[in-house]
Parts: sequence; C-alpha cells; structure tokens
Amino acid sequence: MEANIFQTFHQASLQQLSEVNPKNTKIFKDSKGEENYTLVARPESKLVAIILDIQKKLKSIDPHHFYYPEKRLHMTIIGGISLSTSEHTLIGKLQTVLENRSLEFDCRGSGTNTSAASLSFYPKGFSLHELREQIRFKINEKGTDFTIWIPTYEYVGWINFVRYQNVPKNELLEEIRKYKEEKFGIFSFSKFDLIKTSGLVLNPEWTTIAHEF
Repeated sequence: MEANIFQTFHQASLQQLSEVNPKNTKIFKDSKGEENYTLVARPESKLVAIILDIQKKLKSIDPHHFYYPEKRLHMTIIGGISLSTSEHTLIGKLQTVLENRSLEFDCRGSGTNTSAASLSFYPKGFSLHELREQIRFKINEKGTDFTIWIPTYEYVGWINFVRYQNVPKNELLEEIRKYKEEKFGIFSFSKFDLIKTSGLVLNPEWTTIAHEF
C-alpha cells in the first residue's frame, strides 16, 4: 500500500516542481507565530554535506534567499504540540517511543512548492505514518496535520534547504529541478530533538532545545 502512496507523492512532487515559477512564489519573511513543541530528526553528517553542496550551487546562481544553516537543517516528525502538556511528561512519553530508535530513509529527488525547496525521504522498513500516529496516541495530541498540504505528506519525510526571500530566478528553479530524480542514498536518523519554537526555520532567537533523544 505505501509503495503506491510513495508513487503518488512523487508524482505530486514532480507536478509542483513543474508548476512553480517566479510569478507564483511566495516571499518568505521570518516571523514569530504561536509557540509550540516540535519533534525533529537531525540529518547525519553525510547527508548534511550533500545538502550544503546543493546550497552552494544554488547560492552561486541566486544568493538572496534563506538557505538553512547547517544547525537548522531538520526533518519534522511532529509539530504543533501544545505547551499545555508539562515538558517533563512530554519528554517521558516520547522517550518510550524514541529510545534507541533509528529511522532509515531512502532520499530520492528534490521538491519545491511556492515557498520552499526540499529533499524527499521515503521510509525503509517502517511506516512514518504509523510512527506519527503512535506518538499522537502517546501524547494525546494531533499535532501537525500534514494532510492539509498533500495527503501523502503524512507518509513521507522532507528536509527544506531554502526558502524564497525574493522572487527566484528561473535559473535557480531549473537547478533545483535537476535533482528531481536524483537518488541520494540511504540515510539513518538516530538523533531527535524536542524543541520549543515559535517560527518555521528554528530561528535561535525563538527556539530552544527542550530535550535531545
């Protein structure tokens, strides 16, 4: 079943890639929102190196955007967790799910919507949807509803690496499209952070790490 879901996601991602153009992009402005807890997975060093290399190429074409610094690169597992749950209780419940846990993903292809570009991650040997549902059950909260963007987002991971702070050049979008079928490899995520934040890009002014798993 999930193989079909992955294919559906990939096709939707390709369609987004083909449709994004300088006229329909949304300009990103970093701003504070409602503070919440967010559980993120951190990329391993080999993956970080790949992303930084892509960013270097993109910056040489169009530098006037928000390129995620290395320390802010992340994959969101669950966001939008209310601060009403005590931090100690939340950490304890997440610990039962994440302790000694390593998540393996097949990183394949780039994607972009009208505001950000990313790499796509397909779970191997586990269901990301089931993990998210397990966490929701444990903490008794829905958290982020990924289906409001594309229904299949619930089943896959992604790491954003640039947000458009100005109208992007066509050359920049074309460079991102070059990676649409790229097979970057298999990567493991074994470091997880529970963060308290009020922004989208882990701005250190508004973000603190509540716990490292």
